[in-house]
Amino acid sequence: MRQMISFNTDAGRFSHRVGAVAIRNGRFLAMMFEGQDYWFLPGGRVELNEPSEAALRREMEEEFGAEVRVGRLLWVLENFFPLRGVPFHELGLYYHVEMPESWRHIDSDEPFEIIDGADRLTCRWHPLDSLDTFPVKPAVLSDALRAIPNETAHIVHLEPFHGANL
Repeated sequence: MRQMISFNTDAGRFSHRVGAVAIRNGRFLAMMFEGQDYWFLPGGRVELNEPSEAALRREMEEEFGAEVRVGRLLWVLENFFPLRGVPFHELGLYYHVEMPESWRHIDSDEPFEIIDGADRLTCRWHPLDSLDTFPVKPAVLSDALRAIPNETAHIVHLEPFHGANL
């Protein structure tokens, strides 16, 4: 039985996430849940006793049917945000990845859909130069994607909580 590192407490929800930073020809790969108004980087939750690189490979295979090459760790991201009224504390490890040349969406200009469990997601390669007006979360990734670090960077992102408006 799979045990994702994600749990609820009285104070909110904790999740350990891995993220894929796929950049190609001045564009980056992002996805959006149906009905949401923002995009995020592909990836998912890490399972208990699973190395983060293996988790990212597994997530990309499950979601995209692609065997990616996981490169170096770019960011360790401590992300604090509200979602559907619940405070989240997410620890994210974001790796550079290369999608295989044989992947059917490798150079697509069109959005495409994937199904992840019961969720329908829209995916798309977005131009890096659209990040000023592009709704990506966590918002700190808008700047981070434009300046890929030479060494692993630690980022803390605190999205404001607004009481009942979480």
